[in-house]
Amino acid sequence: MKILLVDDEESLLRTVQLGWPEPDDEIVTARSFEEAKRSLLPGRAGDFDCIILDLQLPDASGTTILSEVRKRTDTPVIMLSAWGDTQFRADTLMSGADDYIMKPVGIRELHARTLKAALLHRKRSSPKPSVIAIGNCEFHVQAQLLKGETHTTKLTGAEASLLEELALANGEPVLRTDLYLKVFQREAQFGDKSLETYVSRLRRLLNEHTEDGAAAIRTIRGVGYRLVA
Repeated sequence: MKILLVDDEESLLRTVQLGWPEPDDEIVTARSFEEAKRSLLPGRAGDFDCIILDLQLPDASGTTILSEVRKRTDTPVIMLSAWGDTQFRADTLMSGADDYIMKPVGIRELHARTLKAALLHRKRSSPKPSVIAIGNCEFHVQAQLLKGETHTTKLTGAEASLLEELALANGEPVLRTDLYLKVFQREAQFGDKSLETYVSRLRRLLNEHTEDGAAAIRTIRGVGYRLVA
């Protein structure tokens, strides 16, 4: 990976560079917005696999830089901060950040989250399949249709979005928190069962279209869900 790390703490920059577990990765550092701009010039921002961005810099806030990054590229952005309540973190994610990590953070955790964001971005940047086979039925992504041997069902926007997010993970588990943000554009609240309700509806619909369709969506206890397609 090629990573842009923007933080005004010299000790953090050196710690990350020295402790990064993958020696083949390239880490480009910047200590201010002005320095970061050189790497975010038009045509260059897309060179990075991920951008790690401190929320408080001497010449600009992280949210300002995030806005500038999003004008230039859809490269994953991970925000770093020593503060931020739940609502602020949710607002930052909704503004275009891909992850929000509280300081202090372990280098291996930072590497793992960076790698995850980069790989997910590569998957999403790949051409999306127009039709996904689930058992003996087909999910037509753009048309939001489930087609079986005997009938076709039009999915709601949320149902189609949920099924698409699970399908794009290629059989890997998708975190419950990520599904709430991607499907409902909000964080899960305590006691909120919206996701479970939609998963139940999709299982019922899949079961109507293909044998054992309900079993296609597996619950990963304590994590989220995955689609066997």
